[in-house]
Amino acid sequence: MDKVDFREIWPQLIGLVPVYGRDSSNGTEIRLVNRRSLYSPLRTKTLLRRIARVFTIDLRAARDKYSTICGRCYALPIPMRPGLVMVPVHARYARFKDDGTRAYVVKSKIAGFNRLPSGSRGRTTAARNGHEEMRTRLVFTDGSHLDVPHDMQGIRSLLLLAEKVEREAELPGGGEMPCRGLPRLGPGPSFVSERPPYDCIYRLWSLRPEEPE
Repeated sequence: MDKVDFREIWPQLIGLVPVYGRDSSNGTEIRLVNRRSLYSPLRTKTLLRRIARVFTIDLRAARDKYSTICGRCYALPIPMRPGLVMVPVHARYARFKDDGTRAYVVKSKIAGFNRLPSGSRGRTTAARNGHEEMRTRLVFTDGSHLDVPHDMQGIRSLLLLAEKVEREAELPGGGEMPCRGLPRLGPGPSFVSERPPYDCIYRLWSLRPEEPE
């Protein structure tokens, strides 16, 4: 097992994506710019807390603060520091209760997004309500992508909220990022492997033009 220190790799961080391993273990893919993804056996929300500790962010205080600004109390973007705003997106359907469904992607690493055309390999049929599932492809600055079960409007709304909390976090006076006081080092590095399970590596399919809405 190798180690990753979020204090060192955060500039290359694309996001934390919940994944199931070949043995059905529930872990996290740590996606990095122009580097092979790392795999952690820890859950996504656990790694998010570890990043928050590195930057002395109190997640509960942050959620209380930004829920008022965003008008919602769930799936809130969290600004850790300038250039590191974590945006929550649905990344999968959970096999079991409490498995976790949300990925946290870095806003500044999102280069664009496209609706997946009908019949594309990245699109599936949702079992819920008997309707075809809407899927959107997030494209990142290094050319990689992540397909998520959101429609285009849902992604736009999330990114608008992310911009809103980012502006609020950078305001002088009462707009500072919620923290625990003086900066301090976080806990020890997380353990990860250089080779994630085969089924959490995303194929780099060619991008297709966005369909008209």
